[in-house]
Amino acid sequence: MGGAVFTITALAFFRVPILPSIGDDLSMSTTQLGMFTATYALGRLLTDVPAGAMADRLPATSIVSRAAWLVAAGSALLAGAPVALAAYAAIFVLGVGTALTNTAGAAYFSTVGPVSRRGIAVSGFAAAQLGGQAFGPAIAGGLASFGGWRTAETIAVAVALGLVAAVGSRARGGTVTAQERRRSGDGAGPTAQWVLSRSARIVLFSVPFVMFLTIGSMIQTLAPVIGDEALGLTPAVIGLAAGLGGLCRLIGAIVGGQVADRVARKAALVPGLAIQTVGVVLLAFGSGIPMYLIAIALLSLGSIGTSIAIAVLADLSTPGTLGRNLGRFRFVGDVGLIVGPIMTARIYDSVGRTTAVLPVAALAAICAIAVAVVIPETRWGSAVERRS
Repeated sequence: MGGAVFTITALAFFRVPILPSIGDDLSMSTTQLGMFTATYALGRLLTDVPAGAMADRLPATSIVSRAAWLVAAGSALLAGAPVALAAYAAIFVLGVGTALTNTAGAAYFSTVGPVSRRGIAVSGFAAAQLGGQAFGPAIAGGLASFGGWRTAETIAVAVALGLVAAVGSRARGGTVTAQERRRSGDGAGPTAQWVLSRSARIVLFSVPFVMFLTIGSMIQTLAPVIGDEALGLTPAVIGLAAGLGGLCRLIGAIVGGQVADRVARKAALVPGLAIQTVGVVLLAFGSGIPMYLIAIALLSLGSIGTSIAIAVLADLSTPGTLGRNLGRFRFVGDVGLIVGPIMTARIYDSVGRTTAVLPVAALAAICAIAVAVVIPETRWGSAVERRS
């Protein structure tokens, strides 16, 4: 499962360093590139809730096998896209494939071990996902420098088809579902669903909204554009910068999982949001390549919020409901992934970099404060378990 999540994420993130090249080849403005990223999020958004229901009923490997086929199809369509409309269709299909993978993977890792190790287990999912985000752009940038962006996407097709073959045999063998693992006592959680108050629930679901909005608008959209237009970086260098970000996200996920289990969920969640806020501010005001790289690193280190919030959600979900809760959770996040790139790219085109970036920093800061004040601690010694 970890290898499948890693590979599909890497292939989906091939698009990041080649985004300016796609725009040049298909005559797409920065606003249209923001819509391109948002279309990827739309594919995820429309799939999140059905994927959550599937995660409660089907083995994770079966879902990921379907996702690999979709990623192969989306990559093929993008590689051969003659016009922008075809590229939009391709990125939509890629969004559907990654939504299936992300929800199935999150449900699997949330229930694969005991609740006392849930933070570390979920960080394993984040490590696989974020490792793909680190290596995918770096590989794609190198391939694009030698053979162009279409070559990079063509190779992505071959890798996705290889994954279909690798996962397909395992899927036919079958594995237990997340619901069955929780019913059998593995990954057991509380007996009462949604112990959180309405305000705390709203704040919890705001975390993926802010995280996805920030990553989609900054790292996946404006950071490549800024690197290309303001710093004159090549796709290979932009890919390496995105790879650095993915590596930092990997480190943050591992450390955050340890802190979430050994100290407290909020001890990982709140500092992560604060660090990400600082990264966004540096991207707004920083100049030069070193500051650009530092901003990406901090943005990425702080993005542990999603995985820790998944651990909190799993703490509060009864057997048979985690997949659906994760579907709703990721749905809200993908709304942010749609809104963020469109909003910030439009402002960037119309007003400029600083005005486009600062509202995102303010949103992340507000979310950090709200989590610190409103969300209760749900670590495995929490009031939820004592009540049960």
